[in-house]
Amino acid sequence: MTDRPNLVSALRLLPEGCRQFVSDASAAFFVAPGSGGAHQDWIGGYADHLDECFGIAIALFDRLEKSRPLPFTFEDALFVLFWHDSEKIFKRLPDDVAEALDPALKAYADSDPEALREVLASDYGIEITDEQDNAL
Repeated sequence: MTDRPNLVSALRLLPEGCRQFVSDASAAFFVAPGSGGAHQDWIGGYADHLDECFGIAIALFDRLEKSRPLPFTFEDALFVLFWHDSEKIFKRLPDDVAEALDPALKAYADSDPEALREVLASDYGIEITDEQDNAL
């Protein structure tokens, strides 16, 4: 993960449940493509996508907040970025990785990404505030 320094930095600031989820789902998390063809469409593209999103947040948050008070914290921004495409982790995996996962997760990812986030949040003891949910 050292080749994704922004992801490493962000994970330190996210709730423990997020870090545990990455650990438990690492076989999928680090091989999932970022999309089906639009961007980061390669093995590991999902983690690369998050690394880029976190890099943008790290670079911009303080600058934006200096121009006006933001109605959310830096940690909120990272949290929303972490979960914003979480269904992609389970959608386009190589067969050998997908076979090792709970098939219900892929079903949620394909049909109801919001329900997938709710299931994962519940499983990992993560509370999503109304504001975070709205941003997602």
